[in-house]
Amino acid sequence: MTIAAGFFCQDGIVICADSEVSTDFEKFDESKIFTQNPDGAGDAPTVVFAGSGWLDFVKMTVDKVRNESAFVTHGYEVEEILEKTILNVHRKHIRYYPVEPKPFFSLLVGIRDQNSLSLFLTAGTAVNRVPEYACIGVGDTLAHYLSRGLTPQRESSQEAALLAVQILDQVKKNVTGCGGSSVKFLFFPNKVRSPESLLENCWILSIGHTIWAGF
Repeated sequence: MTIAAGFFCQDGIVICADSEVSTDFEKFDESKIFTQNPDGAGDAPTVVFAGSGWLDFVKMTVDKVRNESAFVTHGYEVEEILEKTILNVHRKHIRYYPVEPKPFFSLLVGIRDQNSLSLFLTAGTAVNRVPEYACIGVGDTLAHYLSRGLTPQRESSQEAALLAVQILDQVKKNVTGCGGSSVKFLFFPNKVRSPESLLENCWILSIGHTIWAGF
């Protein structure tokens, strides 16, 4: 089970997720956030994925997107590959899964190229652009409730990261299947900030830099 959220802010994007993985027999911690070119090397876009649902299908889809987009230079190319990959996974894998219930998963995908920042939400075979914020996973109802009234595009990424900490903490305390540590990624389009200027244990993702925040 999962809670993941993405916020499109005044100066960047915040993506966060819990780390608890639950099966019929056990619970364990594993990251549900995956990256592509996190150091912003060269002209390749930086991409951060957060997944909910069947983790094996999340990881397979992310791997396929990363492989197909390894040599692209624009964010819109990653978006096109994401749409094509989501459709193919449903056609070739989920459609023919031998038992019920069929696997399901959703993704939050943040993309930064040299010129722009974008945040996308996948649901089934649909891929939609997120104008402000989105939540996925078993804890999404409570997360949406706690996020009501937010206007992330009026908030800084630092403020949104603080809000994300509080929202995830409340969801993990109150929703079965959400837990473990929280992982947050912040995108900044064209500025660098020192870790000390944000939250403890934060690294910054800007052009050519990475921000990783673990709590």
